Amino acid sequence: TATQTPPKVDPYGVNPILQTLAEIDIANQILPLLLTKDQTNRLLTLVERARAEAKQQEKKEADALKALKTEADKVHEEAVKMGKVPSQEFLKKVNDMFADWEKERLNIRAKNTILLMSCVKEILNEGQIKAAIGVVDKVYDEQLREFVENPTDDQKLSYYVVHVFLNDTAYEFMRKRYSELR
Repeated sequence: TATQTPPKVDPYGVNPILQTLAEIDIANQILPLLLTKDQTNRLLTLVERARAEAKQQEKKEADALKALKTEADKVHEEAVKMGKVPSQEFLKKVNDMFADWEKERLNIRAKNTILLMSCVKEILNEGQIKAAIGVVDKVYDEQLREFVENPTDDQKLSYYVVHVFLNDTAYEFMRKRYSELR
């Protein structure tokens, strides 16, 4: 099924620790670029535009789920209380909805990647681009090779843009780092 499991509560209070560890990991991927304050600001501006579009998609999905609530509650109640199998029509409706959202998210991601790639070569210098490619070689090589057998430097840079600059943890780290830069 295309549906997702709701996020679990943090019964042991470890989410803040995991967030700190995620920021340390992302720092290891961003700091080698030696970004200036101006570069960081320009990148953050682009990432904020990309994030705004993603947030609009999240809102659209949330609104559609809220609109589905009454029908979903009825189907769930019938399954629990009467042992009635959910109709194929309802299941198809839900699966199609999630499949459409996945396509829309992929389109947004592709547009955001194009947007960032069109600007990142203007923002970063040659050494920083090589550092980003080096991060991909060290950290993401196996994952990238699942998609591309012999990736070019542009493909590696694109992978970096998606997996680092468009990462929520990276955004938070860069925001914090930007405020520390002089």
